[in-house]
Parts: sequence; structure tokens; C-alpha cells
Amino acid sequence: MKLFLPLLAASSAACAWLYHSRQQRLQYEAFVRGLAQPQQYRGLPVVVVVDVGSSSIRSSCFALVSEAQWTLIDGSLQQQHVSSIDVHGEADGAVIAASVEQILDRTMRFLRATDLAQTLVGVGFSTFAMNVLGVDARGDIVTPVYTYAGRRKATAHWAKQLQERLAARGELEEAHNRTGTVIHPAYAPATFLRLDEEEPAVVERVAKWQSISGYLIGKWTTAGQDGCLPMSFSEASWMGLLDFRRSQWDARLLELIGMDSSKMPPVVDSSVPFSGLNSTFAKRWPELTNVPFFLGVSDGAAANIGSKCIDASRIAVTIGTSAALRVVLSADAMKNAKVPKGLWCYRIGKDQVLLGGALSDGGSVYKFFRESLRLSDEDLSTQLEKVAPTKHGLTVLPFLSGERSPGWLENATCTISGINKWTTPIEFLRAGMESIALRIGVLFSLLAFSADLDATVVVSGTALISSQVWRQMIADCLGKKLILEASATETTSRGLAVLIGTYLGLHTLKASGSFPAESTQLEYSHPDAAAHAAYLEARHEQEILYRKLYSEV
Repeated sequence: MKLFLPLLAASSAACAWLYHSRQQRLQYEAFVRGLAQPQQYRGLPVVVVVDVGSSSIRSSCFALVSEAQWTLIDGSLQQQHVSSIDVHGEADGAVIAASVEQILDRTMRFLRATDLAQTLVGVGFSTFAMNVLGVDARGDIVTPVYTYAGRRKATAHWAKQLQERLAARGELEEAHNRTGTVIHPAYAPATFLRLDEEEPAVVERVAKWQSISGYLIGKWTTAGQDGCLPMSFSEASWMGLLDFRRSQWDARLLELIGMDSSKMPPVVDSSVPFSGLNSTFAKRWPELTNVPFFLGVSDGAAANIGSKCIDASRIAVTIGTSAALRVVLSADAMKNAKVPKGLWCYRIGKDQVLLGGALSDGGSVYKFFRESLRLSDEDLSTQLEKVAPTKHGLTVLPFLSGERSPGWLENATCTISGINKWTTPIEFLRAGMESIALRIGVLFSLLAFSADLDATVVVSGTALISSQVWRQMIADCLGKKLILEASATETTSRGLAVLIGTYLGLHTLKASGSFPAESTQLEYSHPDAAAHAAYLEARHEQEILYRKLYSEV
């Protein structure tokens, strides 16, 4: 009896736990079914999109509801906020892998609960660019993940050294034109040269360099049994080491930075599938056992496709924390054309390249000015629009985080000129927002000749979706009508879903470029001629200030 009672109690507790767990599972399934309304997606192809960002890791599911139109399945978005990149601009590959796997666990749980797992047709990755990590012969990580945010002073030093070496050979402009990228700490050549000069033992341990997506697919599937997967054109091009016209590693640059070409992986188009989960992950995600996985596409390229900017007829402008202006061109269009000075050009597929420029700061300027000046929502709603373009008399260089395109001065800082005792907080904020619009105008002037003459400008990003005033500033700066697809959500992930659909032959890329038929889903910003003239003058003043401060750099 003394033994029986504890066993009975333990058995009762176990039964209660099992009952409680089952009830929780049933409640979760009922909840997500109500949220997702899965019956509308029955029988439709479904893809899983994994977005590895610098501040969060996300996974979402999209269904192909009509020709080339992918819709986010309500309730499918799984997200984990993580600060992936440390103070050195590097990340921990093992931590990223664990986070992605946990997010995929939750995604698969959602798909099982909604009974949509059986129509899964593909899994793809969108990743921050650039990213590269070293693995040994067994495929184990032996380096940090080196990223676009490289902040080591030594990396900046070696970037400068590499610039000087190329300039001494008369090859600096030629290297930019071959790879489509400048020599800068944001790209791999400076990091690899630093490793060669300062940490050769680290390089010695590396059997192959991999991207985040290549490492994960290699870890999960039987395709990684040889210890190495290829790298996609998109990921390789963002490293700054790919001859983007020939779609192969740039041998001259590799030699100059001391990197053994045998350590570089093969490069392939993102459309190449990898399937066949290994035994460990087949038990974890049985529904994905034979589903194809696709190598990563950079977040910028996916954002363009998701904004329906799929060719030279549309230019994408995005403002989130940072900002960018980009256009998709045919590879043939850049076959003989030079990459405009100050811009970049990345290979994003067999037949397409992405030409554009990026600003280190965008929405971050708005956030900094608003918080520093302690402006309330009431201040913004009633006062910001009342300030006439450029009438504040301020000239701002918005380099809170250094400059990327077009000058690529990583040590540039934010500068405000023209302050007097009558300058108001609202005028400071307005001038900061205008300064971003003016820098986008500079990029547009460099890029516009490569796009169609009548190209449409399509805007996206949290900052522009939430601020009609900022959209109007950009329309006035460019002198172009802007289009915002107000109903669009998760455009980067939607872009990747579209690309996966093209890889699987479900539709063409061209078919994905149609905007919604309902005009209510599109919002337009029309340029004002007087404001455009004022902003052209302001851009000239901004350029004068820039040259005064940085002409010697």
C-alpha cells in the first residue's frame, strides 16, 4: 500500500498532464483554424518563407490564390526578435540556426493545426546581405558570421589599404565595374584581407565559406553530406567578390586579398532545389522530408519583387530603418554598360541584376529627431505638414550611421547647418525627413538613365506606409508620381514567395507584376512643380555642404 499510493498519485498526475496538454493542443488548433480560415486555402500550393534579418527572424506561409498572386495566410507569421549582429558587426551562426529551427517548429505546428501541411511545395530564404561564415570539412561552423555591418576599426583600415592597392594598379574603378560593389567594410574583400593579415589561423580552419541559408540547408538535408553547399548568385554577389556578368568568383580580387579560391563554394542560381531531409530533421519536420529548399535571396532583391518592381519599368523606393532605391534589369542590359559611380549592381538570378543604392539611415533619422526633440503625435499631426518645403532654412547631412551610397564614407556624421534662435523642433524634424528625400533624389539621378524613361516609382516600407507627408516629399524631390500599394503586407516575404513560384514553374515572373484591380488599394502622390524647384535648390545646398566637409576625404 505504501508503494501503491505514490504510484497512483504519480499516475494520476501524468494523466492530468496529458489531458491538459491535449486540451491545450485542441484549443490552439481551434484558435488558429478560426484565425487562418484554412478552408479558403484548401488544395492550393503553400510555401514557407524564412526571413533572417538583423533584428528578427521570421517565418510565414503564403498560398497561391490566383495566377502569380501569393497571399499571406492569416496567423502564419512566426517571429522571434533577436539582435543577431554584435558590436563588431558579426553574428553567431549557431544562435541563428537554433532560432530559425525554433521558428520553423512553430510554423510546422501552425500548418499541422490548419491541415495545410500536405500542400507544401517549397521553402525559401530571404537573408540580410551580406552574410558569410566559414565551415570545416565536416560542415561545422568555425568562424563568426561576417556581415554587412562590419564595425571593426581594423576592417575599415584594410578596406582603405585595399583601395590604395587597387588604385596603385589603376584597377579601382575596374574592380567596381566587375563586381558591382565598392571596396568598403560592408563587403567581404575588406574582411577577408583583415583575416589574411591578422588572423591567418582562422582562415586556415575554413574548408569552405558558406552563406547562412547554405549552412542551414546543408545541416538539415542529405545534400550537405559532403560538408558544403553552393552559394546563390544573389548571396555571392552581395559579398562583393563575384564577377556579376560572368557569374563566377573574381579571381583577381581573391588573389589580391590572399584568399585561396578553393575555399570558395560553387555558385548557382537560387532556383536550384535541395531536398531530402536527413534522419534527424525528418523526424522533426516529417512534412518537409521531400519538399525542396531554395538558397537565399537577399532581402533587397526580394523586396523589389514583392513590391511588383520586376523590371526596368518600375523603380522601387523603400524606407525602413535604412533606405534604398533599386531597379531590376535584364542581365543583358548591363552586359556592356558600366555600373554608375556610387551605385551597386548585384546578380540576383540567371537573367536579372539589381541596380541601386542604399542609405545607412532612413526611418532612423525620423526616430532620432523625434525622440531627441520629444515631439508628440499631436505635434506631428498638426504641425509637420504646415511647414513649407525648405522654408526652415536648414541643410542636413543625415549620416547618423555613416554614409553608404553614393559617397561610401563610413566615418561621415550627421551635420545640421543654418540653425538660428527661431528654428523650431518641427522644422528640425521636417529638415531631417527632407534630407533623406534629397539623398534619394541623388541616387535617382544616378540610376534613372538605366531604367525606362517613363519608369514608375513604387514606394514601400514602414516609414512611407505610415507617412503621407514623407511620400509627398519624395514625389516632390524626384519630380515623379509615386505609387503605394496600401494593401501590401510583408512585401519582402511576398517577393520570395513569388520567386519560389517561378522556380517551381507555377507561373512566370512577369505575371506577378500586376497591381490589384481595385483602385482603392493604390495611393498616389503627385509632384508639385514649385516644391520640386525648391528641392532641386536644396539638393544643391546639401551637395555644397557635403563637399566642404568631405572634399579632402
